[in-house]
Amino acid sequence: MRAGLGGTLNPHLRLGGEGFFWQHGLSADKAPIIVTGTVLLVYYPRLRGGPVLEGGVGLSNWALGKGTGDPFESISADTTYNSGTGWGYTLSIGWEVNPGDGGALVPRLTYAYGNQGTLHAPDGATVATGWKSNLLLLTVGYRGWK
Repeated sequence: MRAGLGGTLNPHLRLGGEGFFWQHGLSADKAPIIVTGTVLLVYYPRLRGGPVLEGGVGLSNWALGKGTGDPFESISADTTYNSGTGWGYTLSIGWEVNPGDGGALVPRLTYAYGNQGTLHAPDGATVATGWKSNLLLLTVGYRGWK
């Protein structure tokens, strides 16, 4: 899931914040989870249609949770095996498709990197050091205007 909010600095440039949540499948076993919060800069070389470039920096959290296998509540709230938070960055490239009077679809390919450093168990014990996460994500969004 991906969500953001921001403002337009000029017709080609937007500044805002974005968060996304990613979880590995619907496993009933241990399931990795990545959550990021990013300050994002978005560049539109054209006013309508064409390429979209994004880049941002922020916090990245990696956790290993207990999967439930349920598509509506896929992670158990009572079990987190280990987790860590650190700095990261996000880079995306996309393309506005079929821009109309109200907006356009925007498929994006996003790479997110997080340097969480040390992972801790729920009791605070160190589980791993030097932890880094890499995520490649394909999303389709909507850009609206009036």
